[in-house]
Amino acid sequence: MVNPERRKEKIRTRHNEADTITYEEKERSVKISRPNYDPKIWFKDQYTNDDQKLVCQMCANEMPFKLKDGSYYFEAVQVSDDFTKENHELYLALCPLCAAKYSYFVKKDHTIMNNFLGNVK
Repeated sequence: MVNPERRKEKIRTRHNEADTITYEEKERSVKISRPNYDPKIWFKDQYTNDDQKLVCQMCANEMPFKLKDGSYYFEAVQVSDDFTKENHELYLALCPLCAAKYSYFVKKDHTIMNNFLGNVK
């Protein structure tokens, strides 16, 4: 049986017992250098097929959506965080899903990253 008053009271109790939100200032480093040429402009030229569709370098599918201006949304993901030089050719044009997969499964796994880099050198 549903008892709205009992439910309200339980919610109120859990809320009152919940931890207070706290914040902590943390120092971080942010990359400020930029590639010699904007990778997004370069990718639009390199990875637009004959049908004028921009394709993902990883899954080879058309980018899943466009921005309000009609241009494709995609992510320019740096191949590796270990490079010491900036170059637009060290980026990948990836759809949002592949960008997340690459960043999580490839860039965070040193074995996979080393194998990948060994195959592209």
